[in-house]
Amino acid sequence: MPELIEAFSLERVGKAGAIFDLEKLRWMNGQYFRNLPVERRMELCRPYLQAAGYDLLDDHRYRKIIEALTPRIQVPVEAPEKAEIFFSKHAPEKEAAEEFLYSETGQKVLRFFLEEMQELNDITVERFSEILRNAKSTLGVKGKNLFMPVRIALTGETHGPELPLVAEILGKEECLNRIREELRA
Repeated sequence: MPELIEAFSLERVGKAGAIFDLEKLRWMNGQYFRNLPVERRMELCRPYLQAAGYDLLDDHRYRKIIEALTPRIQVPVEAPEKAEIFFSKHAPEKEAAEEFLYSETGQKVLRFFLEEMQELNDITVERFSEILRNAKSTLGVKGKNLFMPVRIALTGETHGPELPLVAEILGKEECLNRIREELRA
């Protein structure tokens, strides 16, 4: 403490008021949050997710959800909005649906995924990634035209956590149901 007193000088104090940057604070909080152990992140998000009515009884699934959402959360209060894709699917944005989901290519991709996933006992990150690779080579579709129809069918959104992880968390039956909802005759 004596060193601080000795080093202090009023001449070095600026006259301008302090600047409070809320965005910088949120960014810093996000950095801190991402570096916490997953158990602590789960603990911090739990009250917000429970207040939103989400079922967190399956601890293994809850851990995967938090791990998937961590890159997208700066403060725990954001967790319910980001986690919604794992508990309910909302209607896709009309423009994205028209461009990717209901196009001829989009429907072809969804049918391929439906057929491939029906053959599996369960869905894992590895198996889903394999289906993506098979779809790319079999259908000759790549990039956004390949993954966007599936992402939109599974989540209703054009952005989000890694698609194979989303599929694993949702599980085979929920993935199949969400894909079937978006298939046109």
